[in-house]
Amino acid sequence: MTAVLALSDGRILVYKPRPLDMEAQFARLVCWLSDAGIGPRIDAAPVLARAEDHGWMGFVAHDPCRTQAEMEGYWKKAGGLYCLLTILQATDIHRENIVASGGCPVLVDAETLFQPRPWAMGASSPQDLLRDTMMLPPFGADTASDFSAFCSRAGDATAIRVAGPGGTDAPYRLPACQNLPHLGGRFHGAEEYPDALADGFAWMFRDLVQHRDALSADGGPLRAFATARGRYVARGTQSYGAMLRASLSPAVLRQAGGRRAMLRDRLRATRTDRSPATFAAQELNALARMDIPRLTCRPGDPGPEGHWRAPLQEVCDRLAMLNVDDLPHWLAGMPPLTTAPRRVG
Repeated sequence: MTAVLALSDGRILVYKPRPLDMEAQFARLVCWLSDAGIGPRIDAAPVLARAEDHGWMGFVAHDPCRTQAEMEGYWKKAGGLYCLLTILQATDIHRENIVASGGCPVLVDAETLFQPRPWAMGASSPQDLLRDTMMLPPFGADTASDFSAFCSRAGDATAIRVAGPGGTDAPYRLPACQNLPHLGGRFHGAEEYPDALADGFAWMFRDLVQHRDALSADGGPLRAFATARGRYVARGTQSYGAMLRASLSPAVLRQAGGRRAMLRDRLRATRTDRSPATFAAQELNALARMDIPRLTCRPGDPGPEGHWRAPLQEVCDRLAMLNVDDLPHWLAGMPPLTTAPRRVG
């Protein structure tokens, strides 16, 4: 379980009970980009200490923007970060993984960079990569359940139902925003600043193309990710949660070995191109002990039984083929931004 520790000298530390390889390498990459003057300047959460299976990070506070100019700058940086994470084949960058720290969005959880894409999924289009980051709601800002990094709002109802008093249920409402910048007494989402977001994306895209050889060269900042331990997202957390809830039903619990058998059957019945059979035992064992499975992968390694190509090589090859003339196609592939009312009240 993640824990926050406040020290007597005023410093605040965050303990994470997992490897912080990805976060450490991402912080080095961001520093390299800044030194090279690439894209709008972005920040990374500092990794203070790490061991084989845990580590400590600096706490990133949610601070408001001070001026409208700083707000505009925030969304240009957000566009730059969106571009960078898309090129790095990231996923699961939802509202809890970004903190709006003044005029800069800060990634505080980088374990799902260089996400493997199984061969069976086919070639990745710009639209696929942009959508799969989860940084924008895939069907626009009026999506019923918006957990995206750059559009979601505090207090909005979602399509998820939660149990209430007397056996009733009600829509789950999003908690307080840490992921959106604040100015003038309210939070501001990407749907209000589409031009700034696109400008920042284009800025980073052009600079990455210009510096791609240095980025992906042997000894360069991308190759340093090769052995970093990341997390493979075989299924969504909600899918795992549904399995756990079903396994705790009275009917299942009354049967000897019922929970494990039911979980095994559910995993087999819902196996997808993203969930190699090799990981089945790991998924089952984690669910049996009431944990969400954490499947480890390394960017420099191919998948089990050749299930996917090494993600790092995919990223470097894609970067080598990028052309500035392709930029309009990438911008057109972004999920739509709209201020239409939410469908769930």
